[in-house]
Amino acid sequence: MILRGLLPGPCPLELTNLAERIKRDCTGCGVCAARCGFLKQYGLPGDIADSLLVGRCQTDPFICSLCNLCAAVCPEKLEPGDFFLDLRRRAVSQQAVNFRPYRVILGYEKRGNSSLFFWDGLPSACRSVFFPGCSLPGTRRQSTLALYRRLRAKIPNLGVMLACCSKLSHDLGRQEHFLREFGKIRTRLLNAGVRDVLVACPNCYKVFRQYGNQLRVRSVWEALSCGRGAKSAPMAAESDMEPTTASPIHLADLLVNPQKALTEASSPAKAPWTYLHRLRLKRQLQRM
Repeated sequence: MILRGLLPGPCPLELTNLAERIKRDCTGCGVCAARCGFLKQYGLPGDIADSLLVGRCQTDPFICSLCNLCAAVCPEKLEPGDFFLDLRRRAVSQQAVNFRPYRVILGYEKRGNSSLFFWDGLPSACRSVFFPGCSLPGTRRQSTLALYRRLRAKIPNLGVMLACCSKLSHDLGRQEHFLREFGKIRTRLLNAGVRDVLVACPNCYKVFRQYGNQLRVRSVWEALSCGRGAKSAPMAAESDMEPTTASPIHLADLLVNPQKALTEASSPAKAPWTYLHRLRLKRQLQRM
């Protein structure tokens, strides 16, 4: 059980306004619920919003995966995912959430910004930084290092930062904690003169795009596929090779070593090796 009973206390004005808008504009067509187990269980977004406004909301927003499929199929262009995220934030602010089921992954997030794993190398006149996130350095250390080397060959004075963007806390509704932790990263980068962040993780991309303020965010794939002022070009050498392995192929592996990625089965590292890989990557970057 994540949520301890009904959401207590009054609704913040922003949540009330969002609930009123969803109640008003939801037509009850059911297109979103037809594709969502969460909405099949708790009802349509308009009905959930109405129950909140009258003080009878029994919806557990932590059951929602925040995938935003509902927004993608909604003919009225509503975004119920934002509403359910705000419900999570309200529950957290009222201390109505049991975080024990998330203690392992929250510990992972916390360690990512600890002095043991955090590191940044920001040379003078650094305007761009590679931010690989948490997962890639741990599961594919060599590919992460190779990506950094290729990026540095294209971008003068490229920096690197090993840290966690804290999107897990963001999605769990721990907004105050998230803003504090990500704010440290943003402030550190801006104070160093960084204005361009290159990410290898879609979650990091979302966080920097929404909360980066003066920081521009791009994917490393975009940065490597196109030079400044250049037309779009393939990220890897053109090849007539077809995959001969049934295992999943990560784009980083495909970019760094296409032949090996297409022909050899790969298995990403798992804990506790992921932590060891991140420490080794940190040491390698410090020596560069």
